[in-house]
Amino acid sequence: MSIKKIIFTLSFFLLISCGYEPIYSEKNKKNYFFSIDKIEFVENTRLNRKIKSKLKPYMNLENKTKKIKLKIKSSKNKSIELKNKKGEAEKFKVEIIVNLSMAEHENYNKKINIKESFIYDNQTNQYNLAEHEAQIDNNLISKITHNIILYLYSLK
Repeated sequence: MSIKKIIFTLSFFLLISCGYEPIYSEKNKKNYFFSIDKIEFVENTRLNRKIKSKLKPYMNLENKTKKIKLKIKSSKNKSIELKNKKGEAEKFKVEIIVNLSMAEHENYNKKINIKESFIYDNQTNQYNLAEHEAQIDNNLISKITHNIILYLYSLK
């Protein structure tokens, strides 16, 4: 029994002291080689404003080798995924699609599409449903902006 405790304690301290740091943390911004110079949106929507606020920490960073311009078009689709016998919606599916064009100079030559979706249950209380949908939107936008940063970080 004491050998298991010793092994557990040693492995715990080894994992804690391994020096792991998230690549995209605020502390590691100095390691980025890119800076987002400008973000242009096809339309001014709530989704686009949220995406811009999530990408703001990566904008106009000093002494970066690549200055990237982004053109973003986003859309949100909400559909009924499952109905009950009465024809009432039981499950919904929300899908956020972002079309991203990138340019280092003037031509938007690199394009990617990012799509995230989530299926959730309907609720009888409409206020709670609206709050839940807003939280789902925020989570999906966070995933999308994380994917955008990952993609920009992979360009070298």
